Amino acid sequence: MAPLEVTGFIWSRFKRTLAKSGKYSYLIPLYEKLFCRWNEAVARGAIEAGVQMVTGYPGTPSSEVIEALSQSKMEFHVQWSVNEKVAFDLAVGASIVGARSMATMKNAGLNWIMDMLMTVVYGGVRGGLVIYVADDPGAHYSSNEQDTRFVSMYGKFPCLEPSNQHEAKELTKMGFEISEKLFLSW
Repeated sequence: MAPLEVTGFIWSRFKRTLAKSGKYSYLIPLYEKLFCRWNEAVARGAIEAGVQMVTGYPGTPSSEVIEALSQSKMEFHVQWSVNEKVAFDLAVGASIVGARSMATMKNAGLNWIMDMLMTVVYGGVRGGLVIYVADDPGAHYSSNEQDTRFVSMYGKFPCLEPSNQHEAKELTKMGFEISEKLFLSW
């Protein structure tokens, strides 16, 4: 799948075609636009990074990543799990054997995986492992409000914070690369 530039809410690809009018030739910009929400940008980044397995637990605000990936026609395994711990364990297992994998969850789900997360950080993985945690400032969809950045500082692993959709896509790809270079999850 060709990389698309994500700007604002729109993925856009710039194409040029040669148009002829009389004796003049000029380039006409043609735009292909797709509506892009934040989680769809993360899904697109995972696809462009070559993800092989994505697991998650259905909980807003992270659910849309799995939904977007399940509608893709690309060849990779996508599945809902019974809880965040099972989703994370599946992603870790795939990553240990060398597959690029991703686990998605909301902020409260991060609490469920803490035991295994701290073990994986010190044990390492071979394939890239990305943990997508959708924090919920203001606790609109969650029972509590927590800040994931403190968990990454405690576990001494990177936490990448995108500020827009384009960065969400690019940092998802970068997360796989960092994980494989450092043998860590992010």
